[in-house]
Amino acid sequence: MFRRIALCIAATAALATQAWAQLPAVMRHVPQDAMATIVIPSIDQLDRNVAAVTAALEIPAAASPKQMLAMMGMREGIDFTRPVAIVIGGNVVEMGDDVVALLVPTTDYATMVGQFQPEKMDGLDAFEMNGTPAFAKPLDGGYALVAQSADFATNYAGGMNTEALAQAIGAAGLAVAAKSDVYLVPNMPMLAELGKAALGEARLEMAEQAPMMAAMSGQDPEAFMQQLEMTFDFAEQFLDEAGGAVVGVSAGALGVSMDMATAFKNGSEMAGWFNAPGDSGSLMNRLPNKPYLFAGAADFSNPGLRAAMGKYAALMKGAMIGMPGLEGVDMAAAVKDFNGYAFGAYQNPAGLMGGLFAGAMVYIDTENPGAMRNFVRDTMNTLANVEGSPFTARFGEGAVEVNGKAVDSWGMTMQPDPNNPMAGQAMMMMFGPGGGPGGLLATTDSGLFVTYSQNPQTLGEALSLQGGASLASDQLLAQVAANLPEPRTAEMYYGVQSILEQVAPFLAMFLGPVDLMPDQPLPPIGMGVSTGAGAFHAGVFVPMPVIQTGVQGAMQIQAMQQQMEQGGGEDEPPF
Repeated sequence: MFRRIALCIAATAALATQAWAQLPAVMRHVPQDAMATIVIPSIDQLDRNVAAVTAALEIPAAASPKQMLAMMGMREGIDFTRPVAIVIGGNVVEMGDDVVALLVPTTDYATMVGQFQPEKMDGLDAFEMNGTPAFAKPLDGGYALVAQSADFATNYAGGMNTEALAQAIGAAGLAVAAKSDVYLVPNMPMLAELGKAALGEARLEMAEQAPMMAAMSGQDPEAFMQQLEMTFDFAEQFLDEAGGAVVGVSAGALGVSMDMATAFKNGSEMAGWFNAPGDSGSLMNRLPNKPYLFAGAADFSNPGLRAAMGKYAALMKGAMIGMPGLEGVDMAAAVKDFNGYAFGAYQNPAGLMGGLFAGAMVYIDTENPGAMRNFVRDTMNTLANVEGSPFTARFGEGAVEVNGKAVDSWGMTMQPDPNNPMAGQAMMMMFGPGGGPGGLLATTDSGLFVTYSQNPQTLGEALSLQGGASLASDQLLAQVAANLPEPRTAEMYYGVQSILEQVAPFLAMFLGPVDLMPDQPLPPIGMGVSTGAGAFHAGVFVPMPVIQTGVQGAMQIQAMQQQMEQGGGEDEPPF
């Protein structure tokens, strides 16, 4: 029962917003060996936000936690303004709901349990909730413990060191708890133990399947396994070095936010990676303001992140075994002066069939633009002179003039593998009929621009950016950015409006006349990452207009399906 309550409350969490400056006092009632704790800072506030969201979506009100408690019989003697916690015990895998407890704030314990006409049993109040046995006892600070197991309730003891927990989750974790209406605090040491055991089993399974998977993807088996090992090593390092984490959800009339923060142990390598803040917003200023499918930026100027990049770039050299001409490429040297990048996949007038990335552009912020440009040139020339390579590469120095500046031209075409025709089709879908990436390259005093199209328009716009003409100044994007973690080290935006315009014709082919386009331009979906003090805070924000459009589209499709069923299936989909 309590696990179902936890799942329902976690689902309802997509509907609220409330702030707490620190971990609430209820956390002191959580056992040190609990696997995880779910906290609702205020049921009253959650209910108000649920109502605000359902009103914005014009859908029937969802069952709120307050209503769920009422259905269980908990109507009186409860303080709905104080935090509620659901404690998940350490051996929940074996014991299930028998080690799940509900910590309820009370105005009067006797009134709360009196609703159920309880019987006294070994110091507990025994009763039934919706036909399920339950056991309760009062706790300090005006709280009541409710559990399904008499043994669990009898032996239950809190004792969480909230000061140590706050230090473990760090300022980033406290920030997530502060903005969330429902948040989860896992026991990281316990999860690390379980996670590492699962990773060990996964390693063995993947080692057996790697040769077959490498053959299917056309990769060298040894290189493929090296990449898998890098992934497993990274996951294990994360589990070893993570000190604490918080995952939260909040929402309101503006939209829904999902956040996660992880703080790493003092002195650990990963803590060093995230020891300073970044400024990805300044890199977004390098992107022209025009319709985009997705766009973003990442700031790697922090020495810790630079060190992490260098470490994994060095490993990538070994992972390139089997790619003719690239075995000796020194990726670590290539990223040595790499400070960050900005990327915009702009809407292609030719549509998706003209290439998803055909309108894309990258800006690379580097302390040595000339060296980075030479690295691209040398890589292209190396590929161009390798016999038997599946790639045909070219690099034209100063081949095109843009805004009065001589810029380079580059391109790379993949020769279709007769045994894997899907690879060639995939390249055309990504880069257009040319069968591979290609574009223009121009250096500046602080970096270089690389486009994925020979069309000089986007490059010319980027080279002549002035004042508020950048993508960062876009009003809808800025509104979404204001709901993401600050200050940001990385950010990404999905241009829902442009994506719908591109995919709507394809949806019409399969679904019929579904009108998904709203009257007003849609804001993007945003993602952001903030770093500092050995921790990161990642957040996603989905604006309410995007949710409304999704709900309305789903309702249209459902209505069409019902109409087809009522018509006896005579109206077939147009495919």
